Amino acid sequence: MSQRLGTFEWEMVVVIPSSIFIHNEGLRFSKLISNANFYKCGDDTSKRHYLSWNPVKTPNPDFHRPEYFGTLNFK
Repeated sequence: MSQRLGTFEWEMVVVIPSSIFIHNEGLRFSKLISNANFYKCGDDTSKRHYLSWNPVKTPNPDFHRPEYFGTLNFK
């Protein structure tokens, strides 16, 4: 199995119905800017691996660090 090293670009489209935000009646997504990171943990697999949308520069996986979040621009 080959291993890919370096920086890569990727994008993800997520569709979440606004109706699930029942506790925020006035919430509007149009032109909303927020911060987040997306990650995948393969810690219970035969070969442990981790992947994140934005690099997390910590010695061990720690995906909840806001300083490594990227910007989300809602349309």
